[in-house]
Amino acid sequence: MPNEKERIHAQLLKIIRTRINSMIPIPDDAGMSLAGALNLLFLLIGTHGSVGDYGTTMNALRILIGNNLLWADPPAKVETAILNPLVQ
Repeated sequence: MPNEKERIHAQLLKIIRTRINSMIPIPDDAGMSLAGALNLLFLLIGTHGSVGDYGTTMNALRILIGNNLLWADPPAKVETAILNPLVQ
């Protein structure tokens, strides 16, 4: 069961990726950290406007979830693959 910081991290990553997807489609398997997704969002929208100031946002995220989760890669999705035997 994820702790509170991990839950907040997952929710923030989902929200930021949704905002990015509204401008450019990105594949679900693109392994972006929260900080990477936030950098891309600021690149697409700019540093002013609805997303606020980049420095203030990064500082707030560092306080809220910490540096380790901010820069952590998202967890890989576990997929089961059915391997067909090689037929000769």
